[in-house]
Amino acid sequence: MAQKILEQIVSIAGNTPGSGSLSKATVDLTIGVRYLVLWLIGTVKRSGTSSTAPVLGDIFDLTSTCKVKLNGKTQREFTIAELDAIQRSYGAAYGINVTGGTDTGGAPKAGDTVTYRVPIYFYQDWRPGYSARDLFAWPTAWPDGSQLKTFQVEVPLAAKDNTADNVTTLHAFSVYAEYDNVLGSMKDGKPMFNIEKWARLIVPYSAAGNLPLTNLDRRDFLEQFTFFAQTADPISHVVVKMNGRVYRDAPKALLDESIRKRAMVIADQPSYLGNIAAADRLDVVFEDTDNPLDSLPLFSAASFEVTPTLASASASNKALTLLQLRYGAPD
Repeated sequence: MAQKILEQIVSIAGNTPGSGSLSKATVDLTIGVRYLVLWLIGTVKRSGTSSTAPVLGDIFDLTSTCKVKLNGKTQREFTIAELDAIQRSYGAAYGINVTGGTDTGGAPKAGDTVTYRVPIYFYQDWRPGYSARDLFAWPTAWPDGSQLKTFQVEVPLAAKDNTADNVTTLHAFSVYAEYDNVLGSMKDGKPMFNIEKWARLIVPYSAAGNLPLTNLDRRDFLEQFTFFAQTADPISHVVVKMNGRVYRDAPKALLDESIRKRAMVIADQPSYLGNIAAADRLDVVFEDTDNPLDSLPLFSAASFEVTPTLASASASNKALTLLQLRYGAPD
C-alpha cells in the first residue's frame, strides 16, 4: 500500500439550540485519490439538570440513513447504529470509538464532553490477506485519465435539544478522510472498478411464521446479508435458495455459531451506540476466503429467495431492515 494521508475535509457546528430541525451534512470528497476510510467525528455535551448521558443519537440522527454516493447514485445506505453493528462484528477495533466518557468502562454519563469517532471502511483492514485489504479501497481516478464526477457522503445530524432539563451545549461535527494516491486498475485498456455496496431494504410483515422474499436484487456477488428485527419479533430461522438449490437452512443459533467460527463477533451493541442487541439481528455470510468472487453469484441466478421465520408478530412497528453487502460495479 502507498503512503496514507489523513486530513480533515469539513468541520461544521450543529444546529441552533432549540431549532428542532434536522441538519443533513453533504460532504463532497476530492476526486483523484483512492479512499480507504472516512471518519465522522461528533462531539456532544449535555448539561442543565438532565441526568441523561450524551449518546450517539445526540449528534447523529439514528432514525435517518447515511448515504455514500458516486456520480450522484447511492452505493451504500445505513443508519449510524447499523454501520457500527456490522463493522463491529469484524472486531471491536472496527466499531465506533468513544472518548470522554467517565462512567464504568468509559461509558458516557451526564455532564461529560464525549467524542464519537465513526469509521466508514472502504478498504478492509480485518482481512488476513494484505492484498485483499487493498482490493476493497475505492479509487476515483485511473491511469487512462478517467475519473469519477462526484464522490459524496450524506450524514444526518441530530438537532440540538434545549428543553428545560436536557440542554445540549456542545454539538460539533467534522469529517476526516484517509486516502492514498494509488490509481485504479486497468484491464484490456479499460478502467476496472468494483466496490462493496450496501443495499438497504425495509421489509414489512403482518404475521408470525415464514416471510418469503423473492424479488431481491440479483446483481453482483452477495457477500453477506444482515436482518435487523424488532426486539419483540425475533427471527428464529432462515432459508436461502438460489436456482432452487438450498444454500442455507438453519436456525439463528447455528448461524451465529458458524459466524463465530469465522472470527466474527456478534454481540450486544452498547446502549449509548444504538443498542442493537445480538438477539435482534441475523447474519448470513457467503464469503470468508479473502476473495469476493467466492461470494454467492446472484448475477447468474434465475431465481433467488430468502425466507426468514418470525417467532412472533407483536411489535407495533412490523418491519424488518435488510442490509445486503454486495460486490460489483457501482450502481
